[in-house]
Amino acid sequence: MAGAGGQRRLQDFWTLGEELGKGGFSVVRRAQRVADGFEAAAKTLEKFGRYSGDLSLIRNEIKVMATILEKVDHENIVKLLDVFDDARCVHLVQELCRGGELFDRIQRESVFTEAAAAAIVKQVAQALHALHSNDILHRDLKPENLLYDSEDGDLIKLMDFGLSLVRNTPDPMVGLFGSIDYMAPEVLRERNFTTACDMWSLGVILYILLSGTLPFSGRNMKTKQFQIINCDYTFADEVWASVSEQAKGLVQALLTGDAKARITAEEVLAHPWVADEGVATADAIKDHSSRFSKFNARRRFRVAAFACIAGSMRAVRRNLRDMLGDVKFNEKELHEIQAKFEASSQAGETSVTYDEFVKVLNQLNLQGRTDAVNRRLFELFDVNHDGKVDFREFVAGLSNIRPSGNQQAQEDQIRFCFQLYDVDESGTISIEELYSMLHAISGDDVHEAVAQADALANLFAEIDVNGDGHISFEEFNVAIKSDASLLEAFLK
Repeated sequence: MAGAGGQRRLQDFWTLGEELGKGGFSVVRRAQRVADGFEAAAKTLEKFGRYSGDLSLIRNEIKVMATILEKVDHENIVKLLDVFDDARCVHLVQELCRGGELFDRIQRESVFTEAAAAAIVKQVAQALHALHSNDILHRDLKPENLLYDSEDGDLIKLMDFGLSLVRNTPDPMVGLFGSIDYMAPEVLRERNFTTACDMWSLGVILYILLSGTLPFSGRNMKTKQFQIINCDYTFADEVWASVSEQAKGLVQALLTGDAKARITAEEVLAHPWVADEGVATADAIKDHSSRFSKFNARRRFRVAAFACIAGSMRAVRRNLRDMLGDVKFNEKELHEIQAKFEASSQAGETSVTYDEFVKVLNQLNLQGRTDAVNRRLFELFDVNHDGKVDFREFVAGLSNIRPSGNQQAQEDQIRFCFQLYDVDESGTISIEELYSMLHAISGDDVHEAVAQADALANLFAEIDVNGDGHISFEEFNVAIKSDASLLEAFLK
């Protein structure tokens, strides 16, 4: 391992390539060893700056990974290969998993069975048993942290120990953390972390594998938290009618509110549904493909939103409302706008450049807090795409967002709102585009950002009817006309 002080530099040993993933305070890139071309994954954690993490958390992750390296050698756990510590960053070089995320692979399967779910649970339980036997709690078990080792193989590896803890050592984490969907009741009640909290998370994953839905799906954080604490889940959905009693029994053994009574990793491995290959049925789970497609589209958006913890939909809505939401024009106001517009433009010009456009917004107290929002508005106001905005375009752009009872004005408002998020002008709003809007604007409260990201994920899933990860204008238009509050959610 590399020590501090610059004795060994990452670039002398590894060449970094494409970005593979991003977390709240880290980025993972493909890495190629200089000596022989061997490929790995390099996770970079910034020590300082806007997107840096707490140094104690970075040290904790290194400590956990070092403990795993020393005590745990298991095929279902990603291995640490090297550590580099420089002035600004810590780089963890780990095994490269080429097969992608667990749930992405499952979504591509045309048929999914109980037997396949049992095989997955067995591998995850094996990884947890190896960790728990060495006093290591993962504490962030979720689908995104389960990867296939290769594109055509079935070996699953557990990764990401950024929130993990070696038992009987100081815990650097303060408050609640991780995704609430996979959080155990005792964690929410009294922040009590034991190996049992990992087993609860496995129960949530098993429930999703068998049904394509979350066991706790409240429309807001408070409702979901209440459901989890009270173990308020059911097998009432029609898909559960074809699921075996043994499978449902294992779900119940994992999703029990009493942490002491909850089944352990070792007991999961001994459970007949997991241990005996003849118990779990090979029959296809009903409607699994369509259900899982919708769930995975929603999940992928939530991953992007949570990764961008510095941005929140609350901030997007506030900025657009503050900038444009209440604009109404009478004759006097139009003259005022025109005077400020002409004063900001070059002498004799009837249109403004981007910098002049921002000046107009500033003078009218309509500016956004970030350049990203201003630039997106400039692009939309520049209807003829000549790189400038004339007065007609400027007033028309503002008018598209002001409240109006006129039907055509409402149609224009809906289309403008859609175009605001359709950054690449492809005719659809992708998860990535919505994520980029989150990323462009800083939020003030991490917990609020998490809550809003979760709410926005529900909103995205509600509008993305076919679950393909893109919202077409038709889907957007139909959704907003059926629920007027959706336009306000996006625009204001």
